[in-house]
Amino acid sequence: MRKLALAAFVLSSAAFAGQPGREGVLFSRLNLDSRLCSLGIGAFAVSEGPSALFANPAASVLSSGVSLQASHLAWLERFNGETIAAQAPVGEYAALGGSVFLFSHESIEVTTEELPDGTGQLSSILDVEASIAASQWVREDAAAGAAIRVLREKLGGQSTVATAVDAGVIWVLNPEAILGLSLRGLGRLFRDADLRDPFPFSADAGLRYEVPYAPARIYCGVRLSPFSPSSLGLGAELGEVLGTCLRSKVELREGAKVDLGAGLGVRKDMWNLDFAYIPVTDLGSAFRVTLTLKFARKKSL
Repeated sequence: MRKLALAAFVLSSAAFAGQPGREGVLFSRLNLDSRLCSLGIGAFAVSEGPSALFANPAASVLSSGVSLQASHLAWLERFNGETIAAQAPVGEYAALGGSVFLFSHESIEVTTEELPDGTGQLSSILDVEASIAASQWVREDAAAGAAIRVLREKLGGQSTVATAVDAGVIWVLNPEAILGLSLRGLGRLFRDADLRDPFPFSADAGLRYEVPYAPARIYCGVRLSPFSPSSLGLGAELGEVLGTCLRSKVELREGAKVDLGAGLGVRKDMWNLDFAYIPVTDLGSAFRVTLTLKFARKKSL
């Protein structure tokens, strides 16, 4: 029954995609890693390392060394997402990175409000997204970055191809605080003629504060979007004790809706294993696991 209800949600959302002012690409915001997922909106504009590839490309320069990452998303019954990402420094003041995301589900029965038991039709879901990002220190306390994303989404017999650009900046206010701003979903180089806005646009602003003399970071941020509710987010990262780090988030959306999430990270030498648990209210819960290899000495919190 849950799968049928989700099918109705997905297909009804696709129907809205063709209407003016509606978001066309349904799954473009699922391309994340576990750490960013468990910290939420508060960390989007200031999360370094491979996480920056999915949020604010400018923050990539905050992490030194080469990073390789693989993530697995498990959402409801046989909804799976796989992400591979890589990031590397270029000289002393720049960084390059890229990611590939695949989200899929086998054919499921189409349902509607009038026919909750199914229409007799089957529909499959396949979403493939690739991105390339670059960032550069423009002065000793500020950096800028940009990323281009290309996505092909197939929902039943409908297919959409879209391209968008993300851009961002960060400012190092002092050794403990970093401020960031990112714009995601800018422009459409290619688009389906029936869709007004294939990539959902949003602006994220965030502040990261590293507590002096304590293994803790606090994140706070805001997200503004013309086609979806605005949100406020607060995240915390506590660690490391025996290589273990705890994370949590609280997000408040318009309409007084509250989203929660939690995560766990384990570090050993050159690898990190991160886990995130995100309740998705009426659509069940999502679990995400990420393995990251870092070929550089990592500074603990």
